[in-house]
Amino acid sequence: HLTMILQAMEKYQQDEEEREQKLEAKLKLLQERLNEMEAEVKESRLAIEEQKRKATHDPLTGLPNRDAYQGRLEEELVRRHRYGGNLALIVADVDHFKKINDNYGHLAGDRVLTLIARTLRKHLRDIDFIARFGGEEFVILMPETNGADAWTAAEKLRTKIEQSPFNFRKERVPVTMSFGISEFRALESPDVVFERADKALYKAKESGRNQCQLAEG
Repeated sequence: HLTMILQAMEKYQQDEEEREQKLEAKLKLLQERLNEMEAEVKESRLAIEEQKRKATHDPLTGLPNRDAYQGRLEEELVRRHRYGGNLALIVADVDHFKKINDNYGHLAGDRVLTLIARTLRKHLRDIDFIARFGGEEFVILMPETNGADAWTAAEKLRTKIEQSPFNFRKERVPVTMSFGISEFRALESPDVVFERADKALYKAKESGRNQCQLAEG
């Protein structure tokens, strides 16, 4: 009788050990699947973030693109409407960019745009926003800045670009930029402000290039 009890206890212990092993195996499998799912979610999130970045950034210069500029402009206008304060717009264009492409090739032109983007971004404040608007044109939003101060900032940028050593295949490439500046006024549409800055840029070009012009009026 005692032998039977001992055998039954041994059988029970073996069954329990088997159950524990099976349970541990299941738990391990579940943990592995959970880890896989977490990795998949992380990968998907990174892919979505990369797609967003591609949709809002210029692939050549790494700067925000025109769509990103429109989004930031709306944010700045809402902030300005709510809290007041100044907001300035700078429109900048590379002088004789077609000539750079013609004389040195499009690879040199791309290199110039990349270096310009890096130089401009380096010498702007953290609160400023710069985007590649298209081709060789860049736009800069300067919060808490009036027209005169934006002109001073643009003049600093112009000087930095002029002094930057742009070289392509051991040959110096002369690079300058022209800047048009305007200030946002109350109840004025962004298109009107941009048009004023664009006219100021045109004036800078017509007056000899490599200069900054503040919109009149």
